Amino acid sequence: MGKQRGEDLFSESVTALKKSCIESASTAARVLVSFVLGTDRFQEAPVSPKQAARVRFLVTRHQKGVPVSKLVGQKPFWEYLFCVNRYVLDPRPDSETLIEAALRVIPEDFSGSLLDFGTGSGCLLETLLLQRPHMRGLGVDCSPAALRIAHKNAVRLGVASRARFVCSHWGAALNGQQKWPVIIANPPYIARKEIPMLSPSVRCDPLLALLGGDDGLECYRALAPHIQALLSPGGQVFLEIGAGQQSAVREILRSLSYRESYRDLSGRVRVLRFSL
Repeated sequence: MGKQRGEDLFSESVTALKKSCIESASTAARVLVSFVLGTDRFQEAPVSPKQAARVRFLVTRHQKGVPVSKLVGQKPFWEYLFCVNRYVLDPRPDSETLIEAALRVIPEDFSGSLLDFGTGSGCLLETLLLQRPHMRGLGVDCSPAALRIAHKNAVRLGVASRARFVCSHWGAALNGQQKWPVIIANPPYIARKEIPMLSPSVRCDPLLALLGGDDGLECYRALAPHIQALLSPGGQVFLEIGAGQQSAVREILRSLSYRESYRDLSGRVRVLRFSL
């Protein structure tokens, strides 16, 4: 029997994942095999027993609900690749709606500052910094472990000189004397009763980044006074929301002027824009 090649291990992995009814089995297998073998062109690459065992272990973890991103430590977002781990929420395509909304409003030559509440992996803050090369930003998160990942991503993506990070519960540690022309946030917005119904892959994200209290709106209530205090006159606020939360969040932010909403790929209202 000849030595196993990457193509053989890939086929084996696809078959195993399909038997477990894993969506996008081929894509998942390709990512896992490429990760372990260290090359995207793995088809003819020889596979050692240790590498084969590692791929099979990762496939088994994925069959049990662990997302590929958490297994390989990376997740694409917009046109970039972000490091992720168990301490941060995985960037998701729905959140790209916030990027699209902000880029429609923020001029290409904008040289002001951006404040990102609940920065997590830094994907929103750093994507906008990459798209607006004269802008600077501050990422706030209450998790030191998340901030380490955000800083790591800033270094990898070349925006560390324009990005700062502060450990704080929302705006508690910020100097209220500084005003921000752009504030963004993707706060936890899942109601407590909905947490057990989440898919296993979502439940691999930290509970801190998911749970929005009993009704899913607790973090918006906590954020509202900080946004009011820190937003500069004429400033813009972009908030990601959960399904069906548009009216409630507008009421919570009633001290600001509601501007418009933006829909995600499924047609749901995903982002709200306010201004002062």
